[in-house]
Amino acid sequence: IAGAADRYGNAPDSDEMEAVVRQVPALTRLLGDEHAWVQVRAAIALRSIGAPARGALPVLVALVQDDHEWVRTEALATVAQLAPDAETKLAAAMASLHLADTAYRGTQIAVNILRAHPAEDDGRLEALAARLRNLPDGMGGRTLIRPMLETAVSLDPQGRVMIPILLTAARDEELRYSRQQANPREKVIELLAGYGDRARAQGAMAVLQEVLASDDRHDVAQHATARQALMTLGADVPEAE
Repeated sequence: IAGAADRYGNAPDSDEMEAVVRQVPALTRLLGDEHAWVQVRAAIALRSIGAPARGALPVLVALVQDDHEWVRTEALATVAQLAPDAETKLAAAMASLHLADTAYRGTQIAVNILRAHPAEDDGRLEALAARLRNLPDGMGGRTLIRPMLETAVSLDPQGRVMIPILLTAARDEELRYSRQQANPREKVIELLAGYGDRARAQGAMAVLQEVLASDDRHDVAQHATARQALMTLGADVPEAE
C-alpha cells in the first residue's frame, strides 16, 4: 500500500491510480491501529494520495488531538493538504496547538495554516496562547516564537490573555524562553512594555526590576532590554554600570 501511494507524486497511470485509491478505506482503518507508527504511515500514505483520500478527513481531524505527538503531527499535515476548506484546516490547527509538543513541526504546520487564513480572532488567540504557555523543548522555534508572540498580542489589544503570559515569560523561571533560539525573551519584554499602563497595573514594573537586579546569566542577557522597557513604562532607571 505504502509503495503504491508513494508513486502518486510520480504521475501514475490510470490503472495504478485506481489501485491506489482502492486502498483508501484500508488506510483509513489503519489510522485507528494500536501502534502509533502504523497510524503515522497511514496518514502519510493518505496525504500522498491527495484529493481521493478526503473521505478519511473526519478521522484525521480527530487525530490532531491524539495522545501521540507523531500521530497528531502527521494527521495535521495531512489535513492541511487534503481539506478543501479553510474552516476544517483552521479548526484542526487550533485544536493541535492546545496540546503540548516536544518538537516544533506540528506548531509550524499549525502556524502556516493560521497565516494562510488570517482572521480577527476565531479562537486562534487562545490556541496561540496555549502554545506560548508551553513551548516545545526543541530548537525549531527560531523563526516561529517571535511571530507567534506578535500575532497573539495583535489579537489581544487589551492584554486580557497575553499580559499574564508575557509576565511569566519575562520572569522565565523555567527557562522556557531563555533556552530558545533568536532571543524570544527579548521580544516578550518589548511586547510587555508595549501594553503600557495595562502592564504596569498587572505588576510589569516589579517583574522587570527583578530581571534587572538578577545576576543570573539568562537575566543578565536581558538587562538592556529590561532597562529600556522600564523606561518605556516610566520608571526612573539608573544608568548601566
